[in-house]
Parts: sequence; structure tokens; C-alpha cells
Amino acid sequence: MTATTNIAEAAARKAGRIIIRAMENLDDLEITEKSRNDYATEVDRASEKAIIDHILATFPDDKI
Repeated sequence: MTATTNIAEAAARKAGRIIIRAMENLDDLEITEKSRNDYATEVDRASEKAIIDHILATFPDDKI
């Protein structure tokens, strides 16, 4: 694998750990409606943030 692929995989694994931990408390999820029939949870936001943070830590000059 390339270095970029390894970074992407590591970012995805971080997000995956957040999602797996959240599965233990599904009843406690806060769900918000972003737009009609488009929902997000705090887990969605946290996993997205983990991916972005990991990528930006490695490529600080890149834009996401």
C-alpha cells in the first residue's frame, strides 16, 4: 500500500472505533435533522471529525 492509503486506512479505523463504541449505547444517541429526511448523530459528527483531524495532522497544508 502507499503511504496515502495507509493514512486513509488509519483514519477510517479511528472512525470505526468511535462507531463501534457507540453501538453499545444506541438508545442514548442524539439525532438531528440536517434537512428533510437527512439525519445525523453525534457519532456521525465525531467519526467525521476523527477522519478530518487525522488527515490534517498528516497533511496540515491540505484543504478538506
